[in-house]
Amino acid sequence: LYPLLIISTISQNDWVLHPYFTALFSLRLLRSAFSQPQLLYIPLVFSFLLVRADLSAFAHVDDYFPLILYLSVLVWPKAMEVALKLNFIVAYVAPWQIR
Repeated sequence: LYPLLIISTISQNDWVLHPYFTALFSLRLLRSAFSQPQLLYIPLVFSFLLVRADLSAFAHVDDYFPLILYLSVLVWPKAMEVALKLNFIVAYVAPWQIR
């Protein structure tokens, strides 16, 4: 389902971005869609809500949906990793060890 969504998004927003960036974004998104599809749910919803609700006041923001999706897919796993590390630190550091 994700590969079809990515190809559809790239073909709808054809010549808005430079073809090099379009190819880069689409191939990176396709690779993550095949290798880690569980990490694409929240970035996809975030990108859709950002384009449709938050940034809808700007003209032609729909054309940059692949870029917003790519950036959110790039940032989301890193944010999850930081959150897990912080949860580990908070859970396993005793109060008397903090200085």
